[in-house]
Amino acid sequence: MCPTKTFLLSAVAGLGLLGCNPSDFNSILDKAIVQDLGIPGSSTGSLFVLPLPAPDPSTKVVARMLVSRKDSSYVALADYDMNGKATLHEASDVETTLGYPVYSSAMRNDGAMILGTPSFGGPPTPDGKVTTVVVESKPDGSSNFAVLSSLSGGGHMGISVAAGFITGAATGDFVAVGDNSVQVVGALPPPAINPIAATDVTCQALQLGSATDFYAFRPVVVADLLTGALDEIVLGGQTGGQGPGQVLFIQYDGTAVLPCPTKILTLSPIASFGTSLAAGDFDGDGQMDLAVGAPPNHVYVYFGPLDDSVTFDVDIAGTSATQFGKQIATYRQPGQTTAQLLVADPTAPSPGGVGKVMLYNITRGTVTIPGTAQLVATLFDSNKDSDPGLLGLNLGGLEFNTGICHSIGIVQPQLVPWASLGSNLMTFFAYSGSPADPRCFSQP
Repeated sequence: MCPTKTFLLSAVAGLGLLGCNPSDFNSILDKAIVQDLGIPGSSTGSLFVLPLPAPDPSTKVVARMLVSRKDSSYVALADYDMNGKATLHEASDVETTLGYPVYSSAMRNDGAMILGTPSFGGPPTPDGKVTTVVVESKPDGSSNFAVLSSLSGGGHMGISVAAGFITGAATGDFVAVGDNSVQVVGALPPPAINPIAATDVTCQALQLGSATDFYAFRPVVVADLLTGALDEIVLGGQTGGQGPGQVLFIQYDGTAVLPCPTKILTLSPIASFGTSLAAGDFDGDGQMDLAVGAPPNHVYVYFGPLDDSVTFDVDIAGTSATQFGKQIATYRQPGQTTAQLLVADPTAPSPGGVGKVMLYNITRGTVTIPGTAQLVATLFDSNKDSDPGLLGLNLGGLEFNTGICHSIGIVQPQLVPWASLGSNLMTFFAYSGSPADPRCFSQP
């Protein structure tokens, strides 16, 4: 049995001794603080993490993330040092301004972040709100959030958000999604949020909101997947059992009204098609590709540009009909041109009890040979700390500034895979053939 210490809130790595299951990093984090985000009596929340770029090495912070809970207004910035200790910069001013749980967040090219609070306004019909924030440095060198501006807008606005280069602005733009609406917002001039364009309420293709679940997850990514110089807004959604799920492409045309989707992907009769989305250059050809989750047992990959695509190029099938594809994420090491794909199966049996995450290499095929997905690793919670059925509902890669503790031979940050384990925990992963642990935690 592997002895386990837990670090609650932003980090709980699978801790233990060498010789334990290699699916988890086995670093000893005896200097890690213990902080629990849990609310007494609460069991319905889920941990949400927004990985942020590794700060400047002069800060001595090796990694940074934003952490929130979907059942409280708690928001914090977690900074890791070389020993695995995470200093929490709690955003009390931001929490007061938000007043409601953060369901979604994204970072723009200039470092500004957007937080979505779709329950803003309260029952029975919340309006929803998005708020822009930045990280600032205090005189003592510590970090703090600063609120820039907020925008409310009906129909659970902020149920999902994203950032990308939609209008051509050097800073990038934010996207805020509601039940049946999409808005592009900027910050011109700062600090005020500037509504740039919104979809027309009459656009029938956007009527994907569930009549019974106002908070149904509506994934959105922003990427250049069609022919053109700018990014498109790509929206996934189920149709409430009224037909197959859809993936919608919206292209900004320079006007204040976003046109109805210029392209729609669907896969009959799969109602779950579009449950999750991830965009990345999976085959390394310089074109962005799209992965679409369709649980309980499929993820479909479309190679870009997708202008003429009507069917998928690669079908990644789960080994059991559980929740394979419930959540997916692009995983790309800094400096690498080819991205990998992380796929969560939260309810699948695994050596960790319940739940696993798969890492894939995606290969483009030829006219006669279909594309393939190669399973690189199966990641699971070897210490069995995860809540049953919740492993990987939030997942991705966290950037560690390895140059702080490994000054020879490593000149850029390294990515480490992670996944949430439930309401209060997350874990980092290692796997057979992965690089040596770059997190510095085992350093003196």
